[in-house]
Amino acid sequence: MIDLTLLRLQTSGPRRQATVLFTLVGGLVLCWILLMPPGAGPDEPGHLVRSGAVARGQLADADTYDLPDSYRLPEPGCYAFQPMTAVSCADLPAVNGETIPLPTRAGEYPVWGHLTFGLPTLLPGLAPVWWARLAGGLVATVLVAGALAAAWRSGPLIAGSLLVGLTPMAWSTFGTVNPSTCAIAGAAALWTGLLASDPRSRRIGSHTWLATAGWVALTLPRRDGLIWACIALVVALAATDRTAVGWWRSLTFPDRLLIGLSTVTAAGWGLTADSRASQAVVAAPLIVVAAEALRWWWTQRSLSRPQRISMSIAVVAFGTASLAALVSGRPGGWNTDLAIAVVAQTDDNLVEAIGVLGWLDTLVPWFTVFLWFALIGALAATALLTGVRTVCWAAVLLAMTIVTSWVFELYHGNESGTYWQGRYSLPLLIGVPLLLTVDTDRARAAASAFLRRIDRVTCVGALLILNVAAWAAARRFGVGTLGSYLPWRWDTPIQPVPPVVVLIAHAIITIALAAAIAFTDRPDSPAETDR
Repeated sequence: MIDLTLLRLQTSGPRRQATVLFTLVGGLVLCWILLMPPGAGPDEPGHLVRSGAVARGQLADADTYDLPDSYRLPEPGCYAFQPMTAVSCADLPAVNGETIPLPTRAGEYPVWGHLTFGLPTLLPGLAPVWWARLAGGLVATVLVAGALAAAWRSGPLIAGSLLVGLTPMAWSTFGTVNPSTCAIAGAAALWTGLLASDPRSRRIGSHTWLATAGWVALTLPRRDGLIWACIALVVALAATDRTAVGWWRSLTFPDRLLIGLSTVTAAGWGLTADSRASQAVVAAPLIVVAAEALRWWWTQRSLSRPQRISMSIAVVAFGTASLAALVSGRPGGWNTDLAIAVVAQTDDNLVEAIGVLGWLDTLVPWFTVFLWFALIGALAATALLTGVRTVCWAAVLLAMTIVTSWVFELYHGNESGTYWQGRYSLPLLIGVPLLLTVDTDRARAAASAFLRRIDRVTCVGALLILNVAAWAAARRFGVGTLGSYLPWRWDTPIQPVPPVVVLIAHAIITIALAAAIAFTDRPDSPAETDR
């Protein structure tokens, strides 16, 4: 058995460690960029078209945009939703330099995420899809590497739990042209910036720059981003016994300016949009206001235990009634059968958030899904050693994630019950494993050896899941789910690098990443004595 302690990286300090993590995360993102065939990401052809249009000043919401034919991707219709069919059935489109009308269903999205992808496509040398993917991958690399570096400095478990939250669905999204790339990476940075602690300042939430960057990246690219950011802020502050006012005062002026501008911009976009889903974002700041009012009432007034129970019941009842009134106003009115179908879809959406890749037709092996839940269970069991508080907050966040998915599905007006997809919930789900580490990391001095073991288990387990998912995706794309199990027999003409080469590089990088995170001494941690 290979002893990973032999691969320990001896670092001279946090700055060098951050450089190492940036390099490794960038390499991992690049592997997924090369692993995902052009057009194999969900709605990627439409998002690429919208990105190119925005970069050329075509900002109006439209069904088609006039763009050079280099923006046309291999048509995924022959293999999408057909996992037994390899992507080689899609022919590379001819490129003649002509301007043609290209369809898209992404016209309602805010322009900011598409602008990030679109501007690099104006550069020469590569096809637009590769420039766009590299641009999104760079954003994801900076945010995720920054989050991992901050988590690594904060002590055991946080970095490993962040890797658990970054499911295969997250990494596969990083490799495609999709606004969710920025949103998911931004959520990882926001949660870490709010929950991680800097051992040098001994202050929870001292990574304000990381939280600010995460807030901006989460709120701007997607219509629901500001809602997720406000929910994350409320839950993270409550779990760490802070107030929104106190957190705001701890920010620097540039932090406040960026957060304020991005919030106003996101709300302004929703206010002027025609879509109901886009308009809902305007009310997102009320989540913070309501939570702060409840916190004040709960802490400032001398309430007896029965009074607090009654207040909790009243808040839940009022929230339930408000959500029921909201979804009852959907186009076509209340639909009981649709509501039942949406609720029944919950487990499928959760599995999608873990690992149903491509056009939701590439399921990772089931044992990896069970392993992911086992890692969450290990984090929860560890958290219970210091009390039930953080476990309760993680459960509250999970419940909020599920309920908001129901509300968005019903509020959107879709009649099929399949509008919502698992990756949409990832900005909240990432916070679940991170919340489980808040109190355990405060107690790391008393149980550092035990926590380090759990940290290694979660880190190695999460990266093992990622490697299995990459293998499953490469096989499905190369030969279909009934094809050969041997990687050297997989290939597709629309990918620039043979999948077997990418998988080998992916495995090497994940081993190095495990060594850098779980098998390297932190600056405030004494040398381990349990080895």
